[in-house]
Amino acid sequence: METESEQIEEKAIANKEKEAAIQLHISQLKELADKKQFGDFWANVKEVNSQINKTLSLSKEFKNTIRDELGQICEDVKEKQAEFKEKQAISSAIMRHSIDAMIDEALAFPVDNDGLRKSMDKLDLVLKLLKEGGVTGSGETIAGNDMTHEDKDFCWEKWKDARTDITMRRNEVKALNYEKLSLQIAPIVELAKEGDPYRAKDAIKEIRQAMKGLVFEDYHYEEINAFLTENWDRSMNRIGSIKQEKEEKHKKWRSDMEARVVYHQSQIEKNLGYISRLEDQVKDLEEKLANPKTVSVHDKIEGWIQEKKLNIQEVREINASLESKIKDIQGKLGE
Repeated sequence: METESEQIEEKAIANKEKEAAIQLHISQLKELADKKQFGDFWANVKEVNSQINKTLSLSKEFKNTIRDELGQICEDVKEKQAEFKEKQAISSAIMRHSIDAMIDEALAFPVDNDGLRKSMDKLDLVLKLLKEGGVTGSGETIAGNDMTHEDKDFCWEKWKDARTDITMRRNEVKALNYEKLSLQIAPIVELAKEGDPYRAKDAIKEIRQAMKGLVFEDYHYEEINAFLTENWDRSMNRIGSIKQEKEEKHKKWRSDMEARVVYHQSQIEKNLGYISRLEDQVKDLEEKLANPKTVSVHDKIEGWIQEKKLNIQEVREINASLESKIKDIQGKLGE
């Protein structure tokens, strides 16, 4: 069984532990005050006061000392909080003005594809500043958590109204883009099916390039893209057929030209044989002309010689013409 002195000692130890726990809370309150976490500070002040009042075993002297220290801390925090709120109100007003100006700028862009893109980019930047903070385009720092509730609510409401307004404008431009482009792509079907597939291909390339700068509803974009893809494939198939047909025609033309060269060359060979025979005949006639039986025979032989020489000249001219034709054909084949 414990003695009276032992019980007194145990109570003293227990009180020391309780006093240490309260002093630890006081230290934590000071840290919260230094960090300007005022909401958490005042919540913990209530807890510390409750702990002091409920712990009956604490000495009156300790309670008075702790209450005095806590009271002084609270007075200091009230001054810090008032100073913080004053500075916050000023910085918050500056941040509100900056965001307000950015939203007005977003609303001021032209209502066209490029203007709407700039408007949405500007609103996205404002959204990021409100959520995460950051630096504006003009170099001002925005910290959403440092804004007053009133200023932040104002900015949020204005952002939502601007977003709604720009979304409506964007939807109108999307519908207009779809209507205009639908009229532009309509003639492509005829060109791709039965008209000039090369013109269809060029038109599709131009439209796809133009689409990069336009805004559409997703389903409208997919519809137009599917239409262009279908007619692109149709045009390319026809272009492939045209190229194949041209290649086949070119092969046939080349084969015909090569056959013509062979034919002309064979004609030249035949003509050269004919010329050789004529030259032999002229040689024989010239030998007979040396010892004619009569004047009449002499004249006949001489006439035959002139006739055959004329034939030789004519055939040579024919060969020259054939060689010229061969040269022209070979020139075309080499192109």
